[in-house]
Amino acid sequence: MNFDSNFKVATLADFARSAVKSCRAIGQSEANFVSLTDYVDNLEKSLTTAIKKDKIPSNLETLDAKRDALVRTLKALLQAASLHPDKDVQAAGKSGKAIFDKYGLKIIRASYEEETTYLRSMFADLDAIATEVKAVSGLEETIESLKAAQEAFEAEYSAYSKALASSGKSATEIKKELITALNSGLLPYIDAVSLVNDAYKPLKSELETILARL
Repeated sequence: MNFDSNFKVATLADFARSAVKSCRAIGQSEANFVSLTDYVDNLEKSLTTAIKKDKIPSNLETLDAKRDALVRTLKALLQAASLHPDKDVQAAGKSGKAIFDKYGLKIIRASYEEETTYLRSMFADLDAIATEVKAVSGLEETIESLKAAQEAFEAEYSAYSKALASSGKSATEIKKELITALNSGLLPYIDAVSLVNDAYKPLKSELETILARL
């Protein structure tokens, strides 16, 4: 058996993950087999982390753009409410606008961390006038959408930070190591041992089927 090194890195990660799962499912405790399986498993996890590290920045940009758009919507909504002919709506709009103006659209041009800090502070200020917020049609929903967008951004940013800290190697570097671990380690071992141990034959057949489908 052999994994084609021309396949994409994500395909390699998927195959390695499947191979490890299949290897562990047969319940064999032979030391070399367990060691090779664990080694492939560790490299796959490192590769997946590296892939995520490479991809997250574009995800961050998308999530940041979403919260920025909602900040602009919030500004427009409060501006319109502050000019509303209904006195109660107008008063509520002015209260909300006064809070927004403390931060302004400049927050969307700030760094990721600074914008997060500003938004958290603005949310607290707006929560303090919850009754007035309810008086403006669509305002409460917009704020909640912005909060959700901020939570999604923070979760992704946290994952990005952890990914950066967890591995200094690139996905390309780990790919080479994982292919070697498979093609010079685990797969030829399974090929060889299946010749003398029938317990490994179903595993060999299963992995050959997976490889054929790639």
